[in-house]
Amino acid sequence: MTNSERAFVGGVILSPAITDTFSETVPPHAFTDLRLASMYEATLAVYHRSPETAGDPTAVVAELTARGDLLRVGGAIEVFNVVHDGATAHALSWHASRIIDAARLRALEAAAVRIQHAASSNTPSDDDGTADVIRFAWQQLEDATSAIPTRTVMPMSTVFDAWRNRSESTSVPIGLDLFNRVTSLKGAHHGHLILVAARPATGKSTVLAQSAVAAANSGAGVLFVTLEMVGEEVLERCMANQLATSVRALREDGVASLPQGLHNITLVDTATSVTDIAAIVRQSRRTRNPIELVLVDYLQLLTPPSRTSENRQTEVAAISRSLKRLAVEQRVAVIAASQLNRASENRADKRPSLADLRESGQLEADADVVMLLHRDPSEPFEIEFIIAKNRHGAIGSFAGEPNFERATIMETQGSMSKAV
Repeated sequence: MTNSERAFVGGVILSPAITDTFSETVPPHAFTDLRLASMYEATLAVYHRSPETAGDPTAVVAELTARGDLLRVGGAIEVFNVVHDGATAHALSWHASRIIDAARLRALEAAAVRIQHAASSNTPSDDDGTADVIRFAWQQLEDATSAIPTRTVMPMSTVFDAWRNRSESTSVPIGLDLFNRVTSLKGAHHGHLILVAARPATGKSTVLAQSAVAAANSGAGVLFVTLEMVGEEVLERCMANQLATSVRALREDGVASLPQGLHNITLVDTATSVTDIAAIVRQSRRTRNPIELVLVDYLQLLTPPSRTSENRQTEVAAISRSLKRLAVEQRVAVIAASQLNRASENRADKRPSLADLRESGQLEADADVVMLLHRDPSEPFEIEFIIAKNRHGAIGSFAGEPNFERATIMETQGSMSKAV
């Protein structure tokens, strides 16, 4: 591997025009030879500070001298020897891929050691401890595979060809027709994070249940992560929506069998993290019906990536970033319920705004769409949907739809389908 590292560094020193291609994808910590890593860092520093001097080995020598690293790397003669062994510009990509692959394998080996230690230290009879070890193992694998960043660079023509020849839909139906009209979106798109935010008992869980039913009936695989209800409660809400009845009627009359479409929904009703969710999504890729839509009820109840965060705001921000990353990397749509703070209750009209998102402004930054739910005390049987952010189109508001009414306000009559 040192030969590839040596050829790569020497080639980068002499090919400044290609430096931007590798400066992010091949970080210095990917090298096994620390001397070559120091030369590479000095080369990047020269390029970023004064591109006009890049490509000159003497500039790299001067940079190493200023850093106090010249003797440690073997002196000026060693820098020129590395340049002599450098690869051509056309061969740099091949050497870069070898360096990155080797770094990833080392990260996986280190993760395996940590996982083995955690597993051997756990008592098999300790159920909670075993679950923690499994969660730790997935987190270690996730960290290891993302330790070396990747960046895909391609011409626009390549992107266009892939877009024109795409064979699969990039969106999942979620059953909110007026949502589609207001936002100009056709459901929830792969790679998007949609937030459904409201004060408690306003209808967040029911919106997610309706989205789950609509997506499942279209044939899409759905993962419903519920941390606020047990699985039976989610089942009741989904069946009530599917059968156009109330939860009370379901409990009184019963149902002989599970509606066919709902077989496409997978439930998780235990404490979990985004890493756990990503693992379930990846595992579903080996089945006939891979998961395309992930629903989280609700975001603030997810286990944060690290329990050593400084405060709750930092933890929620980390969860938000992880959900967006999940959507993009796994090519799924993510709809997450989120709590609002009490600020709206102090306003005259009580209507929520983006500033009311609880515990983290990162939620607003990461979300593609933020949908706020509002129930006016003077109109207790009507829910207003406020599209407060839409990265891909218009914003606006509309009232609840008939299906939403049946599932949420089970014993009332009247239409909630008019646009606001």
